[in-house]
Amino acid sequence: MPPERQSLIRALFEEYLALYAQRDERLLERFSERFSGYTGSSEAFVRSRDAWLALLRQDFAQFPEPLEVELIDVAVQELGEAACLVTALCAVCLPLSEGAPSRQLLRHVQALQWEGTEWKIVHSSSSLPFPVRPQEGEAYPVAGLYERNRQLEALAAERAQALRQVHAQLQAQAQTDAFTGLLSRPYFDQCLAQEWQQGLLTGQPLALLLIEPDGFQDFHDQYGLLAAEACLKALARTLEQTVEQRAGSRVARLGGQVFAVLLRGTAAPAAQALAQRIRKAVQALDLPHEGLPEGHVSVSLGVASLRVPAGVEAALLVRTADQALRAARRSGSHTVPQASE
Repeated sequence: MPPERQSLIRALFEEYLALYAQRDERLLERFSERFSGYTGSSEAFVRSRDAWLALLRQDFAQFPEPLEVELIDVAVQELGEAACLVTALCAVCLPLSEGAPSRQLLRHVQALQWEGTEWKIVHSSSSLPFPVRPQEGEAYPVAGLYERNRQLEALAAERAQALRQVHAQLQAQAQTDAFTGLLSRPYFDQCLAQEWQQGLLTGQPLALLLIEPDGFQDFHDQYGLLAAEACLKALARTLEQTVEQRAGSRVARLGGQVFAVLLRGTAAPAAQALAQRIRKAVQALDLPHEGLPEGHVSVSLGVASLRVPAGVEAALLVRTADQALRAARRSGSHTVPQASE
């Protein structure tokens, strides 16, 4: 095709797109009386110019404001001295009143024929990959797009809620010791750091109790794994029931057979009193342990209560409670040394 002919046909097609985007009815004059074609958003096959113009007017009425139409690529072919074929890829952005605009790729084929004094469009066919079909009176399937968007939004909200639930479950699992149901060691460490910082700001004391069953390895060797696991679970339940459920109280399993209770705003006397209640509650379980002089499971406790000093890490509280726990083990079963503060 001569370059000047190719440039002319491309210019005519670009003008056609501009008139269509501007909803300019001068576009209606570009179609031949011998027209045929089909629309991209419906199954309509058009055999006459009048029928095609009626569809275009319907299109203009549905979207009277200018559209955003972008020409992505175009090819021009000469079919003879008086006929040309244009194949184009365009992007059409429909300004929907609900939600974001709908951007669709339009594959378009247009045949032009020289009719004495000017080029006329004798065929136009489009392909728009809409997921829904237009309803009666629509050039574009706007009602279906709205409904589909609502369905997608509902699905997105449903999946977002499911993701939030999964995230909450994973977070709960990370915070919980799977064996006992108490707080896990990593989450306990986070709580300790937070409470330590809070105590530094408020000046309130922070107490820590470390609890360990006496002679637990002997219990395990004598009664077996299942009995040992049942014992630890019973101790965990007893701790939860004995510790007052108030703001700042945390009950955790630190690992193995060692448990911890963290208490916000608790001075040494109150921490000592709670330790004695825990000791008595465990004694009341009356779990048999022939390896101990008393003949039942008992615990040793280490108690520490500190007013948070500036420039000191929370490990100080843990070390102090651990020293008290070791002192309890040395002094004999089910003992609670005097709390430090």
